[in-house]
Amino acid sequence: DPHDLRRRAFGALRELLARLGDRKPLVLFIDDLQWGDLDGATQLAGLVEPPDPPVLLLLACYRSEDVETSTCLGVLHRALAKAGSSLDQRQVAVDPLTIQEASDLVLALLGRNDSASQAFAEAIARESAGNPFFVHVLVQCLTTETADHPSLTGDLTLDQVLWTRIQSLPEQARRLLEVIAVSGQPLRLTDALQATGPGTEEHGIMAELRSSRLVRSTGQADLEEVETYHDRVRETTLKHLSA
Repeated sequence: DPHDLRRRAFGALRELLARLGDRKPLVLFIDDLQWGDLDGATQLAGLVEPPDPPVLLLLACYRSEDVETSTCLGVLHRALAKAGSSLDQRQVAVDPLTIQEASDLVLALLGRNDSASQAFAEAIARESAGNPFFVHVLVQCLTTETADHPSLTGDLTLDQVLWTRIQSLPEQARRLLEVIAVSGQPLRLTDALQATGPGTEEHGIMAELRSSRLVRSTGQADLEEVETYHDRVRETTLKHLSA
């Protein structure tokens, strides 16, 4: 029976984590938890429930704006509230980096701290607006992509870098991104695919856009909604579209 098989598999996972936690410090890290589904959330909540839960640090990251709409986050928040003081649990908000923090991150990524690097660090820190992902994108472009893209020279801007990435997308992925950007708000994936054109299939396209951090999604199956990863992505895409 599939349900029994799943129950036994999760029991084995719980036992494995318990044995690891008994031997050495164990951290279970899950990113983008807002994309999780109901089944996964239920199983994950079972990890922290008595009796005798595994000894571990569960570090779960999610987007705060998705708390009200994500089924996965709803299940986990209820499980944590039920556990109460029996668990040492903390909420840590991750705010945008300050200019100094962003500059320090640039220098760390560059691996050098000369006067030229400091000038680059200050410019990138301002251009990134405290977003660590954009810091990484700009540094990566500065160190590896300018040779391949001669237009990315001089005063490097985030719009330049994003547009270069968008231009390098396969045609269907770029068209889907344009549809999502034009929407200006979360759009059902099925509608976005239909608006992109005949023969557009999700397989591979969404993976490409997600891995490039150009779009993000929430919800499950037919209810999945998509939007641009950041307003800067949407603005850059729209800027290069005709009326």
